[in-house]
Amino acid sequence: MADLDALILSCLAAGMDIRGIISELHDRAGAWISLFDPGGRAPVSVPDSGPNREDTDKLRKELIEGFLTGDKRAATLLRDGESIIYDADGSGRIHVCGVTSQHGEPQNIVSLSLPAEFGTDAALALLRRLCQLCEFFSRSASSEAPAREANYLEAGLARELIFGGGDISRSIFGNLYELRFDGLSGGLEPDYIFAVMRPEPPGDEGRLAALSRALAKLLPQSYRLGDGGSLYAFIYGLSEGRTGGCLDKLRYFCELNALTCGVSHVFRSLNERGGYRKQAEQVLKIALGRGRKGVSAASGLYLELIVSGAVQRMGKKVLQLTEIEFLAAYDESNHTEYLATLDAYLRYGNWLSPAASSMFIDRSTLKYRLQKISDLLGVDFEDTEVSKRLSMGIAVHRTGV
Repeated sequence: MADLDALILSCLAAGMDIRGIISELHDRAGAWISLFDPGGRAPVSVPDSGPNREDTDKLRKELIEGFLTGDKRAATLLRDGESIIYDADGSGRIHVCGVTSQHGEPQNIVSLSLPAEFGTDAALALLRRLCQLCEFFSRSASSEAPAREANYLEAGLARELIFGGGDISRSIFGNLYELRFDGLSGGLEPDYIFAVMRPEPPGDEGRLAALSRALAKLLPQSYRLGDGGSLYAFIYGLSEGRTGGCLDKLRYFCELNALTCGVSHVFRSLNERGGYRKQAEQVLKIALGRGRKGVSAASGLYLELIVSGAVQRMGKKVLQLTEIEFLAAYDESNHTEYLATLDAYLRYGNWLSPAASSMFIDRSTLKYRLQKISDLLGVDFEDTEVSKRLSMGIAVHRTGV
């Protein structure tokens, strides 16, 4: 699968569209791939004739008819959005099928067939890659400016945009950029975000430079800079609903390259960029501390960001909550998971079922643990103020010093 990932990334770097990529996968790995939707539009198929095209037409008919008649396999794919192995005919090939989205109408369906020696796991992994590719190609219908080769001027501007603060027009690079490209308003349209990505282990200069070049192909409206083992990206021109497409590309890029990424809130003033860069750095720090992979956005870590800022200003010891520290010590001494249980219950708004599912336990086990926690701490979880206080206490406990 690593070789196929490298092939996909090289195709993206060469500016290929989805048809070009699946053609390369056919030529290099013997993949048969078809993209179609239930609405009946002509599919994109490689190869476009022979057994692959016949299987595609047959599969589409079976899925639609099966869904209407309650077939479980069709429902698993079209309703639940789960990948299926749809053909095991002894042909020496592995056949899998998935959808690009569990929402939206109509759903785009991806059919993939690989030689059997690749194995089912590799087939399903490649299927997931193809679904991700289709998703962000469909979101990128509007044309984007081609990536430019960085020169001294633009390299200086990248450093000013990423690590500078305040009025960019006072920077020598900002001033030169304005003279050369007819004004910042013509070259750096809002909205903006920062993304900070880190390989594990942290990347050396060569690795970060290679990642920067690859990212430039996916996000040409960006400035990138490697520093301190991380790759920084300042991304611009995200107005008119383009933020979602940008995040999709970042998710794909980070998964493909095993990166952890922190993304800031969207902002509109270049003079505020220093604060949002720090925000993205803090999101990355929180994600790394929790062992999260892929993309973490500031919008999903609002509480943790507030707490981490308070801890940095006041010190962790001042903000620690006695009940939470007691529960953490009890877990360590008795090999229990009471703190994680309480955290899950509060994060899901005191709802038993989703909290239990997130911990892979049943409701009765969760209720038993909550009763034990209540007895140990002498607290009422249904009290809104108590829940808020405990949630904040858990966030402080999990914040690095």
